[in-house]
Amino acid sequence: MAKKRYINTKFWSDSFIVKLNPEERYLFLYLLTNEHTEICGMYELPMSVMARETGYNIETLSNLLKRLAPKMLYVEEWVYITNFAKNQAANENMKKGAERSLAEVPPKILAKIKEFNERFETLSNHSEPFGKPKPKPKPKPVLKPNTLQPEVADNSSKDIIRVLEVFSKLNPMINYGNKTYRKSITNLLEKIGVDKSISASEYALSIQGDKYAPRISNPYQLETKFGDLVAYKQKQTTNTINLDNI
Repeated sequence: MAKKRYINTKFWSDSFIVKLNPEERYLFLYLLTNEHTEICGMYELPMSVMARETGYNIETLSNLLKRLAPKMLYVEEWVYITNFAKNQAANENMKKGAERSLAEVPPKILAKIKEFNERFETLSNHSEPFGKPKPKPKPKPVLKPNTLQPEVADNSSKDIIRVLEVFSKLNPMINYGNKTYRKSITNLLEKIGVDKSISASEYALSIQGDKYAPRISNPYQLETKFGDLVAYKQKQTTNTINLDNI
């Protein structure tokens, strides 16, 4: 039964294809549609067979194949078309077929294809159809210890930063712009002031790991467990204290 191969209608307007000369376009179209192709986009095709079916001599084919990168790779008589599978009609049977054909590719060929992809940075685009590739997503910023300076958070106050700096001793990666943390600190500042908020933060961190001590490692926990913190400290002292003494 003859294989069915589908070519995307945008093939002829693809930015890569329009730059090819007629001979290169003809060869590339042949590599996409010949009877030896496999749905995974990798298939064995001796140069002698390619020469017989295209009418080009081996020297001409060698030169043309080099000019088709990075859309394809020819290595040790194996052809790899980077976006071949995407140009086929996708269904579950074809996906299973692609997996079966991929399993028949020799490991050394797969290794060279992987190196090829990395060299041309096509790993994220090799399954894209012909046409304009999708833009790569912008990388997320990497947070580094002590690099989230106060100015990163909009309208941050010095008092909020002072409390956050206490917690940064436990967690150097703490986000100074975290809205939940900032809101909790703001609430504490309104209730007990900056000095007592800082003292409470320092005390909460100093008892981490103590038996029965409330687990407080960020400003939100300090606010929600403040009553537990006061009660715990009262148990640790011989005299009853009030909030003003913490």
